[in-house]
Amino acid sequence: MSKRRSRQSHVRSVLIKLILALVIYWAGVMTAPGLESYITHVDGVYFTKYGAKPDQAVIGVMDSAEHSLDIAIYALTKDDIVQAIRRAKARGVRVRVITDFGQTQGKAQNAAIRALIQDGIPVKVNSHDGLMHLKLTIADGSRAAVGSFNYSKAASTVNDEVVVLLSDEGAVRQMADTFERMWNDERHFRSFQP
Repeated sequence: MSKRRSRQSHVRSVLIKLILALVIYWAGVMTAPGLESYITHVDGVYFTKYGAKPDQAVIGVMDSAEHSLDIAIYALTKDDIVQAIRRAKARGVRVRVITDFGQTQGKAQNAAIRALIQDGIPVKVNSHDGLMHLKLTIADGSRAAVGSFNYSKAASTVNDEVVVLLSDEGAVRQMADTFERMWNDERHFRSFQP
């Protein structure tokens, strides 16, 4: 391997570790052992502007769900992603969504959330002062899509965004546990009433 390719590989590895550290920190799971225990099973890294199509990677995770699909997402306006969530519910998957209350006040996100609720998908929003700014999808408690990527057209086409797919048991379990805590936290999250 050339020195340039080796350096690129090293830079990519460091970048992946940094992104995962930030995602795990944002999810509130930095109380666990060192980061290296969470990055043994990275299944893919998808950057918007380099043709990797992170939206399709997220849809792939959603379409693979057989039993459960938990989503914590700040912006949810991209129709094909909304349709993937609805498809999961239609095939009998237990689907739960947490999103940011402020974002639900926008026309596109409000319409998306109403469609999910109409399909019987429970949706919760933050009732605390801060943003619900996570970008996290967990399928069957065993696979996750995390990163900076919101589920919006801008994130899919013009923004610099990244999605990391994980199947690492420890990392995904920590994310699923955090989602569960958020879902059950009646002080900071409430059911969305359109």
